[in-house]
Amino acid sequence: LLLFGVFATALAQVTNQGEPMSWAQEQLNIVDPVILESIDLETVRQEDAINDSKTGVPYRFGIEIEVDLTLNNSGTWDELPNGDKVWRLNVISEGAKTMNFIFDDYYMPPGATMYLYSNDKMDLVGAYDASFNREDRMMGTWTVDGDNVWIEYHEPKNQIGNGALSLSTIVHGYRSLRKDEAENRGLNDSGPCHLDVSCTVGEDYDEIKEQIQHSVAFMVMGGFLCTGAMINNVNNDQTPYLLTAKHCDPNNNPATWAFRFNWISLNPSCATNNNSGAGTFN
Repeated sequence: LLLFGVFATALAQVTNQGEPMSWAQEQLNIVDPVILESIDLETVRQEDAINDSKTGVPYRFGIEIEVDLTLNNSGTWDELPNGDKVWRLNVISEGAKTMNFIFDDYYMPPGATMYLYSNDKMDLVGAYDASFNREDRMMGTWTVDGDNVWIEYHEPKNQIGNGALSLSTIVHGYRSLRKDEAENRGLNDSGPCHLDVSCTVGEDYDEIKEQIQHSVAFMVMGGFLCTGAMINNVNNDQTPYLLTAKHCDPNNNPATWAFRFNWISLNPSCATNNNSGAGTFN
């Protein structure tokens, strides 16, 4: 098996706190939505019929659509009573189960935040903030449910003009990420060489397996899914390396990957022909 390590320069993590500034405002400018062209689902399904039968390839859940949407050429700006500014972009991709986004230029100045949310405000991801800034200024987001999604950027008064957002790719999720809903390549579809992390392989392992299973990551890579795990090194210096399979790198750009942890199956099946139970998605 070909394996490789990805080194993360910072332990950035979505805060999952707060909410977009616009939600507390009574009057804001009207935003004209960006409506994406429909995708050819018949061709996509034909491709999936071939790829889903293969091992050693990542599960494709979405089609990547190239765009060029920035703070300057799209969306709508509003100035708040305190002098802060809010930029909102509304994207519609008809029929999408989810949408996620790749920025080829992402920079959050101190105090600035970005949220993603569905039009009905039932699914909210964020805040993305300055902890996600990278030297290459790239960033990939987690998914938002639905085919009508908002991106909202809040810029403090003392940072006006210092932020940057350039959206280069929108992923139209045409099938579910949730393993209990996926049509193929879901829970219990792994190869016969794989062992559920909750199953015992010896007393020396049992003592630490509860800690180890929390290192397993569920990964979104553009329109593909895969898994990996955080690993230590001989220096024991907490360098955040991620170990994953080589085939989990379809676009050769780990800078745009997004991760979720604590993806733990319920009632694992060990040394039997029964299936393991699915865990919670988030």
